Amino acid sequence: MALEMNGWTGRLLSVCEWITRLCLLQLGWILLSLLGLGIFGLFPATGAVFAVWRQWQLRPDVPVVRTMWEVYRRDWLRYNGWGLAWSAAALALVLDMRLLALAADTPWYYLFTGIWWVVSAVVLMSFLFFFPMAVHWNWKWHQHLLFPLLAVLDHPWLGWLALGMVGLTATLYLIVPALGIFCGVSLPAYGLMKSLLPRFQEWKEEKEGKRGQEAA
Repeated sequence: MALEMNGWTGRLLSVCEWITRLCLLQLGWILLSLLGLGIFGLFPATGAVFAVWRQWQLRPDVPVVRTMWEVYRRDWLRYNGWGLAWSAAALALVLDMRLLALAADTPWYYLFTGIWWVVSAVVLMSFLFFFPMAVHWNWKWHQHLLFPLLAVLDHPWLGWLALGMVGLTATLYLIVPALGIFCGVSLPAYGLMKSLLPRFQEWKEEKEGKRGQEAA
């Protein structure tokens, strides 16, 4: 009986710990976003959340506040540059959609609309890959925009997995809006890092294995 109580107590404590982590990261994200006056804090704050989730999966005793602040301060300029690039891509897609609406009576409308949906899906999947890859690898600035796209094209099923995961989370927030306040960013960030980090490790091992074979 005691062992059963200890088992249930351990599970309860584990659940409480994860809920605390979700809320703490969400609070940190809000504060860091406000520190950047909103628009200039969103990308660096989101990157800090993903960085903490990555560190927690590799080493569970990572200090939250210090890690978030270090990532936010160190990469503030880079993340805002990436934010401008992704915003430009989103704006281009919106403008293309407006242009398609003007050509609704042309015979090419459905073809170009289908192309637009495919391109939009690929861009969105690449964006979902961006933060997990940005906190995991140290590449050149432009490579952090290029490699998520290549990863989606090479592993489309992972892109659909990430898109479905975020879609389910958004549906959950619509059903229970209060969850969006307490874990609006931290929960999908956890899901993406949890599902993508093992794949990143596999890709790294495959790459190192190929290098070893070439050296041999």
